[in-house]
Amino acid sequence: MTLPQELAQAFRTNRHRFEEDKKVEYISSVERMAIEEGLQQGLQQGLQEGLRQSILDTLDVRFGGMPGDLPERLALVAAESELRALQRRAVTIESLAAFTDLLPGLTS
Repeated sequence: MTLPQELAQAFRTNRHRFEEDKKVEYISSVERMAIEEGLQQGLQQGLQEGLRQSILDTLDVRFGGMPGDLPERLALVAAESELRALQRRAVTIESLAAFTDLLPGLTS
């Protein structure tokens, strides 16, 4: 059975549109690894920033303010384990001065 010319053309056009709509862009394994690495880095940076903010909030609540360079000094700490240890110390340390002594200094 053959379709009339007009119906055959309409069928081909519709089939072509359908195929175009269903195309999925191919992502190579290298691109996929780069995307995953970028996501992991973003998650890690978000975690670090969240820990830093939590430390600052804790110190602000406990001691009612903080030295102006404290956020910058805290930003020098990159390791998650160090930030977690500092968070615990922020909760228990006896003074803000003692906490700032734990942080790396800024060099001009």
